Amino acid sequence: MKKPNLLKLGAIAFIFCSLLFTSCESEIIESSNSDLQKSAGSGDSCNFQPYGLYFENGKSVDCENNMMHFPSWDAFDLAVETLEDQVDNHEDSFVIPNDHLSEDALNDLEESSGFISDQPLIDYENSHEFCSLRAIEAALEDAWLDSSDQPGWSFDDYQENAINVDPYEQTLFNPFNEIMICNDIYKFIETGVLIIDSTHPDAVAALTASNNGISPEELAITYGGNSEDPGALQYNEDLISGNCILKTRKSIGIDLAAKYKLRAIHQLDNKTINGPSLNKAKKYKAFTKNYHRKTNNSKWKKRRIKRSAGFDGRRHDVNDPILCGMLIDTDVTGRYKKRRRSSGKIKVVLVSGGAPGVGTETGELVSTHRQRTFNETISFE
Repeated sequence: MKKPNLLKLGAIAFIFCSLLFTSCESEIIESSNSDLQKSAGSGDSCNFQPYGLYFENGKSVDCENNMMHFPSWDAFDLAVETLEDQVDNHEDSFVIPNDHLSEDALNDLEESSGFISDQPLIDYENSHEFCSLRAIEAALEDAWLDSSDQPGWSFDDYQENAINVDPYEQTLFNPFNEIMICNDIYKFIETGVLIIDSTHPDAVAALTASNNGISPEELAITYGGNSEDPGALQYNEDLISGNCILKTRKSIGIDLAAKYKLRAIHQLDNKTINGPSLNKAKKYKAFTKNYHRKTNNSKWKKRRIKRSAGFDGRRHDVNDPILCGMLIDTDVTGRYKKRRRSSGKIKVVLVSGGAPGVGTETGELVSTHRQRTFNETISFE
């Protein structure tokens, strides 16, 4: 198993290679496609324990496996919930015995003891010998904070992943926002999702092309097939409407005081996915992340502070992307608040009765973000 520090170094190298659109050479790992065929079976339904595998996608990674394989989206959601619980329990094992400490003393103890809040996520990745999107994002954030004492550094230099801001889901996706569910590979992009039949002879070619700058429209033409001969790939484009907000992500850095900052993040994840038993839940998410520095010349660091995240306003079920639907109150109007954490998350899962999607309208829904006595809101738009 790879150690976390090696994973971080590999992540930074991986990003550098990807940005240059080069093919960083590394040893080719023997494909696990035979395992895929054996586990997934020949039907539309799958029944197996999630595992990591290697499926050629045209990019190199410094791990044995480059993709996680789940039998269904339900199994994926269960894994996310399990990881959330594991991290909460792990955090409590540190915070509860030390709850009597002041804010400064608690953060100093965390640093001196080497406590790692994301350890359950790292352990999951290592157990599957898998290079995750989360590891890449964590390495980027750490590098950004490490340079925060340098001239010209800005709080806006770092932005979360444009597709998925949830670290628990990121643990299950590879750095290219890819995951295998039953026999299909789902690759999420800014305009929708590519679904690739892993058992099709052109699957590797289609996935490789998608990672080398080919547009989704061109991919659909080249690999989409027709009614008589289905191809390897289908492109499900996100619904777009001038009236409804069906998909959005916003991340804002906010100065609170000379030595305190927070990052307010929210996302409406309303991706349209078709297929037998492969319906992904629609989700609203909000995060509050805390940062602090001891002096005006020191580096910014993640900070354990009492904080919260929440929603306020109205949303709607989307039965028609033009008419939107009737606005209703949000399911959660309170705040998500736990013991002192460096970040807080609230997630509302909405699987509406028969409606193909969920959404809101400009000015109707906000996420709320609180750190100590500071309270900020950002609008879904």
